[in-house]
Amino acid sequence: MAIDLSGNIARFEADDIRMFSYIDAVSVPTTVSFAIYNPDGTILPPTAVQSGMTVTISGGNNVGMFYVFRQLPSSRGFYTAEWKAYGSGTAQSSLYVLTREVFEIYKTEPISFHSYGNKNTVMRVSRQLVGRGDLTEYDIAPHMLAAYDFINAKLGTSVPVPFNPATNYIAQGEEILAIYTLHGTYGASEKGEIPPAFNKLRDDFLAYMDAVIAGEITVDGTLINTGRISQFTGGIEGGLPTFGRRAFEFQRIDWSILEEEWGNDGWWDCPR
Repeated sequence: MAIDLSGNIARFEADDIRMFSYIDAVSVPTTVSFAIYNPDGTILPPTAVQSGMTVTISGGNNVGMFYVFRQLPSSRGFYTAEWKAYGSGTAQSSLYVLTREVFEIYKTEPISFHSYGNKNTVMRVSRQLVGRGDLTEYDIAPHMLAAYDFINAKLGTSVPVPFNPATNYIAQGEEILAIYTLHGTYGASEKGEIPPAFNKLRDDFLAYMDAVIAGEITVDGTLINTGRISQFTGGIEGGLPTFGRRAFEFQRIDWSILEEEWGNDGWWDCPR
C-alpha cells in the first residue's frame, strides 16, 4: 500500500528541536540508547551543544518513561530515530526492544533560483491540484528548473536561448510544465487525475513550441507561415500575385455565338 507522506510520516522544520520519547509499561529497562540515522544509514552525532546530553528517565510503578531532546538535522531528507531498551536482570540483559520511526526534515525558507515563471503561482496552483498544503519552494524548485531547461533545449534548436526577458506565454508555459510534473510526483490518489482543462493548456504550449521550431510562428506569436495564404507581398496590378495566379483578363463575348449554342431561345428573345 502506498504511504501518504503528508499523513503518516511526521515532518519537522530543519534545525528545530524536538523531544523524542519511549515508554516501556512492562518493566523498567536497565539500559536505554537513542540514535538518529542519516538518510545514508550513518549515525547522526549530536551537535556540539548536545555533546553531553543523555537520556532522561522518569516515572514509577514499574513504568519506564524515557525522553531526550535533540536538535534536528539541517539537511532535507528522511531520517530514522531509534530507541533500544535492554531488559532487566541477568537473563534479559543481552535482549533489547527496538523501536524506530521515520521522519522527514523540510525547509520552509524561501530560496532563489532563476526561472521564467512565477514560483508563487506554481506553489499556489500545485497545492490545490496536488492536495498537499505543505509543499515548499524546495519542492517546486527542481520542477521549475526542469521545465526551464526543457524549454531552452527544445526552442534552442531554432532561436537563441535563454530568453531575457521571456514573453508572458513562455513564462506561463514554464509554470504549466512545472505544475504538470509536480502533480505526477506528489499527486495523491484521492485527488484524481489532473483536470482535462489543464492537460489542454500543456498540449497547447507544446504545440506552440513545435510551431516555433517549424518556423510557422515567432516566439512572440507572430504568424509566419501556416501553409495558407496569410498576406500578399505583391500587387496584382502591374504584376503577378505572390501565390502564382495570373490576373484575370477582360474577355468580350459575342451574343450571336451564345444564341447559336443555346438554340436562339435566350431570355433576350422573350416578348416584353
